[in-house]
Amino acid sequence: MVKVGKGSRVTTVLIVLAFLLALLPGFVRAQTATPVVSTGDPAINRQSLTLKFDDGFTTKAEIDAPSNATGPFPAVLLLGGSGQTDMDGEGPTPAGFPAFANYREMLDNLVRRGFIVYKFNKRGLDTGGQIIDQAQSDRRTNDVLVQDGSAALRQFLADARVDKGKVFLLGHSQGTLIAAQVARKFPGQLKGLILTGTITDWKLAFDYQLVGRFIEAANEADLNHDGQLTPAELTAALKNDLSNFTNFRELQLLEGGVLPYFSRPAPGQVGPFKSGTNLDKNGDGQLSIEGELRPLLLNQRATFLSQPDILKNSGESAAALKSLEDGPQLAQVLLPLGLPVFFQHSLEDERFPVGQVQALAAELSSANIPTILNIYPGVTHSFVPGSLLYSLTKNTDTVTLGQVVPQQILDDQATWLLDRLKPGSGTPQANPQAGATVKNSLFNLAGLLIKLLLKH
Repeated sequence: MVKVGKGSRVTTVLIVLAFLLALLPGFVRAQTATPVVSTGDPAINRQSLTLKFDDGFTTKAEIDAPSNATGPFPAVLLLGGSGQTDMDGEGPTPAGFPAFANYREMLDNLVRRGFIVYKFNKRGLDTGGQIIDQAQSDRRTNDVLVQDGSAALRQFLADARVDKGKVFLLGHSQGTLIAAQVARKFPGQLKGLILTGTITDWKLAFDYQLVGRFIEAANEADLNHDGQLTPAELTAALKNDLSNFTNFRELQLLEGGVLPYFSRPAPGQVGPFKSGTNLDKNGDGQLSIEGELRPLLLNQRATFLSQPDILKNSGESAAALKSLEDGPQLAQVLLPLGLPVFFQHSLEDERFPVGQVQALAAELSSANIPTILNIYPGVTHSFVPGSLLYSLTKNTDTVTLGQVVPQQILDDQATWLLDRLKPGSGTPQANPQAGATVKNSLFNLAGLLIKLLLKH
């Protein structure tokens, strides 16, 4: 548990900074990371071990199993996302801001439901996502990550407590593509995949992270829909109800991609373009979303692999990011693989648009691959509730943070896994509270479609 309040100076500015940095492929480097969730749980037997990769480099790993039984247990191997995140999902954060152990929460929940789980630190990283070997950290290309994940799975399968016929992979973000590629190296040995915060194509991911989502936010702020952003419209965006996560997300993106070009004469107000800003090409005092903002963002997209600030905040090397861009698309791996897939994605995901995941789920379903997509409103790419981020911006007293990932998301994972273990492996019913669901080839998009249309 971690206490957050006056003593740690968690302010609105800090939350905005943390959120903006979290929008990048990785997270910001800092001195320390503070765990949110206590590791002490009598129901879980934690075993620390060393994982040796194929090239001889070693890293920390952990196998967690139910403490009240000896197995064999159904098993889940975690493959995490990009950047400086450790096996629990923790990464360096700005001073005073808590780290969220979302991976630990997911895996601990599965252990309590009777699963044995395996997790490991990516090469070059230690607890809290701290870099302990820069050269190894820079080597995390797509192919190397697949090799590393395969080494982890081999070690896991060698454990006598693992039920060899009941093994699953759980991937998050970058780990979704890595999980699929690892799975095809173990034909006939896996029961299915849980893919959370899915990246279906890294070219599209970089397009969205560096261009698309900022254009979305600009269009949302364009109140009269004339394609021009004025200081008055941006001031209105600052006054939105930020307890609504869609508004909160919009403001963070505007803070990162639009507002830096405008003067800020007073708190809550946006003034004319800053002196010397040449973004206003026609000098009309407005920002043309397509004519002025998009070209600037496209230039950033074209050159981001050579921009030190972006690389630093991503937590990955230029070679690693280039390998992702040049790597396979998820459909190219999942279609021939044929394994059952459970997708979990945020409606307002800031890393990858939900529509692309919907399209992939439909494509898999049409190929008769058992597929479910659950879409969850009001959470980030890492399933941190937007309401929590907002409450931290408003809080002035000490509060205690406990579980961060909504229980519904954890329960849906366990339910899907347990269902896949049943004879016949029927398709589980999705909880309506989880948002829109793609089940086989049927789409339940009523409320979702309206929300998506309003965003464009």
